[in-house]
Amino acid sequence: MLIPFLFLLSATPLKTYTMDTLVVVGTRTPTKLSESSRAITVIKDFTTSSLSDALKTALSVNASDRGMSGVQTDLSIRGSTFNQALVLVNGIRVNDPQTSHHNLEIPFMVSDIDRIEILGGSASSIYGPDAFGGVVNIVTRPAGKKFHVSAQISGGTHNTQLRSTNFERENLGVSCENSSSDGYRENTDFKNKTLGAQYSTKLTHTFINYMEKEFGAADFYGQHYAREHTNTLFSGIKLENSRLKTNIYSRIHKDKYTQDTTNSDSPINRHTAYTTGVETQLSTKSFILGTEIISDYLTSNILDDHNVGKFALFGQLKTEVGYGKSKSTGDPAMAGREHKMFFIAGIRADYNSLYGWQTNPRFEFSKGFRSPIKIRASVGHAFRTPSFTELYYNVGNLRGNPNLKPENAWNYEAGIDYTVKNFALMNSVFIRDGSNIIDWVGESDGLLHARNITSDRVKGIETGLTSKILRLNYTYLWAQNMQTAKYIRNRAKQLVSGELKYTLPYGIEASMDGLYKELQDTVKVQGTTYYYVFNGKLSKEFQVTTSIKGKLFIQGMNLLDEVYKDLSLPMPGRGYQVGLKLEM
Repeated sequence: MLIPFLFLLSATPLKTYTMDTLVVVGTRTPTKLSESSRAITVIKDFTTSSLSDALKTALSVNASDRGMSGVQTDLSIRGSTFNQALVLVNGIRVNDPQTSHHNLEIPFMVSDIDRIEILGGSASSIYGPDAFGGVVNIVTRPAGKKFHVSAQISGGTHNTQLRSTNFERENLGVSCENSSSDGYRENTDFKNKTLGAQYSTKLTHTFINYMEKEFGAADFYGQHYAREHTNTLFSGIKLENSRLKTNIYSRIHKDKYTQDTTNSDSPINRHTAYTTGVETQLSTKSFILGTEIISDYLTSNILDDHNVGKFALFGQLKTEVGYGKSKSTGDPAMAGREHKMFFIAGIRADYNSLYGWQTNPRFEFSKGFRSPIKIRASVGHAFRTPSFTELYYNVGNLRGNPNLKPENAWNYEAGIDYTVKNFALMNSVFIRDGSNIIDWVGESDGLLHARNITSDRVKGIETGLTSKILRLNYTYLWAQNMQTAKYIRNRAKQLVSGELKYTLPYGIEASMDGLYKELQDTVKVQGTTYYYVFNGKLSKEFQVTTSIKGKLFIQGMNLLDEVYKDLSLPMPGRGYQVGLKLEM
């Protein structure tokens, strides 16, 4: 048992991001992670095989799967429902207006992702609706100028297979991926295809990405032999110089859901959601002014056809008070923070053609000291408008409600951080006072009706440690128990997550990630209490020729073969994947 530990002691650590990493998610402009006045986690160089598994290692993130390999995942941040987390790709919102079950249907390969930024807490003053419990910003890698081509193949348990290729030259990039599996239980097989292209110049970035997914949806929504087929087309162009940035984008999502494939007369739900948007932002070092226009259009044989127009104006003012240069630590990441206080005030006014105007302010404060300690505090308002499913779905035991009101919440947060080069300890306490919270509530007629719940207070503490080799997170929530609500009751009471990365002797790269989740008392009544899952990966690079290098890897999932459920669905047991990657 001591031999692996001794290997770790003698090994050379992997290089990861530093506290000088620039993040955008907290303020809309690049800001050093060490100078942020919000709780922001950055995941970079992650070794997991899916986006959902990477998110599970982030602070206060509860990513709940309905199948394997992230085939469908509900995202929760700081005890939010899956509807109350905003997902961005390179700062562009991709939340699905039909249902947030599709929010993580991101048409990019995992290898396309440079980093993931996660902001805990409300951000409606920055991004508008849905930024209720937090924001996830997926930042993709731009195509390189030099010639580069790579190919990867892997296979493993349940006949799970993946094949991918990537080509880059002169700022043009093309990538494609094909993955499939027979599934770990009846009707959990899947087939996924992803294709993307991008091109960049000094002032523009153009992209188009497509993903097609077909998968068995056993018991996802009650029907064991259900099957789902989705298509996502995401495209856009970014125009940007030092002060002015404009995003023009489009997202088309098609969803075909067959309730019972064993019955030729089974009902089939067909939905197509069209989202188009234009966003323009003018920024300097101290202020931001911007506007955003969005159109959400849905055509459906179940929900009928609906169109919602959205318009927003937003602004932000940042003020620095004090001066100085860090002398006590000698850390460049601390430079300029010794005597400085940062004040940020922001406001955003959103217009929705169904609900009218909504105004969301926020105020932030942070103060650095001679020692590498920073205190911070923030208060902000958030809101969320109902999805088309919550408004109009009337199938089975679910009844939508066209009279729903938007959700609202005030978010209060305070924190103290310790930051030196390549090491950070972030600690936060937070309260979210929500009103008109929407969920499906059981009533006397035996059906679940979409209702505005009067209030929902969530209190929590979180702490996150980041170093060159380790990320370790802990979150504890105090929240109302709502046994009759369909989704709020799935909140995690405690989360412990993390990832360890090291280079072992002989150049073998090793990583391990883990998750411990304890569910609310309302879920415990149903017989589920907690679970823990550990995954590991070993890889070794080698030189094939002077211009071609390869990497062999083996990955183990659920190494302890934990028997557990997520969203009341049985999850996969122990599994493995082996693969080979070549690049030149």
